[in-house]
Amino acid sequence: MKNYKLNKKFQFLFPFLFIIGIILIIFGFNDKKVVDLNYTENNSIKYNVYLKENKFFDTPYLPEGRTYIASLIDYIDIFYHYDVLYNRKLTGVFKYKFVAQVRANKKEGSGYYWEKEYDLTKEKTIDIQNNVNVSIDDNVQVKYSTYNEILNNFKKEYGVNTDGELKVIMKISNNSKFEKTKEPVIINSEMNITIPLLEQAIEVAINKETSSNDNILSIKEKSDKPAYIIFKITGFVLMIVSILGFIDVTKTNIIFKRKNKYEIKLDNILTSYDSIIANIKTLPNLSSFKKIEVSTFEELLDVYNEVRMPINYCQEDKKSSFIIINDSIVWIYELKKDTMKWVDSNEKERKK
Repeated sequence: MKNYKLNKKFQFLFPFLFIIGIILIIFGFNDKKVVDLNYTENNSIKYNVYLKENKFFDTPYLPEGRTYIASLIDYIDIFYHYDVLYNRKLTGVFKYKFVAQVRANKKEGSGYYWEKEYDLTKEKTIDIQNNVNVSIDDNVQVKYSTYNEILNNFKKEYGVNTDGELKVIMKISNNSKFEKTKEPVIINSEMNITIPLLEQAIEVAINKETSSNDNILSIKEKSDKPAYIIFKITGFVLMIVSILGFIDVTKTNIIFKRKNKYEIKLDNILTSYDSIIANIKTLPNLSSFKKIEVSTFEELLDVYNEVRMPINYCQEDKKSSFIIINDSIVWIYELKKDTMKWVDSNEKERKK
């Protein structure tokens, strides 16, 4: 019976251990740390517009910020300056290239009909070793008439009412490892210059888009602290132990209950109603009393609540008797044993 009661306690304990195991596993897999990468880009673009041979302009090119006649433009020489400063040392590879993007825009409303990118250069690579600053200065020459003709052909082919633009973009990709990070971090940047197409004269200044901002990139990485591994292992062990333990004690208790119904029922009665039950060694002579037998202990409790007389309990060889005596009436409840007695799974059976 002691083992049975102990197993009952374990039946309640193992689910709590299972929940604790789940919580530990959750903590174990929450092994991410956040590394903040601060960086500042300080970029700029300059350009000169080179002219075809003509009898009006004495200089071979015009500086930026002027109004240009489209038919006189030979090519545009564009100078890109890319500069970035990080708060952590980096080791890795910077890649960049120049592309020309031609776009046929809608004249009314937003959107466009068509766009296409053309590579102006092959991808270039810069290796960085334990540095916090990267600076790139490069230039590209763009034949204006080539892309103006492309868009003119598109307009003639489809007869759409469109104007267009040529965007010359420097695309930069940083694939590097930083201090306190394990995996490479990819940071992409762009700066570009936009030139109108399909115009007789470029009546507006050429637009430049560069970034000179402070940026913060939060990087989530797996932590290498041993505590997280301990949480995972402990959590898995607790879950397995609690599952196997719960199955074992539940199975043991089911078997025990099947074989020891009498002992379990008697123990529940004596434990639950100890304050109103009086133990007696032998039953008194009941021959002069009017006997009323009840079929359940609960019915005997109803009698107790009415007469408020103690319940007398006597343990006999094959049964347990509970009686209430009031005046000339005695109420009797008998709990009978099975013909075979099993006390615990580790004890030998004995016949009565």
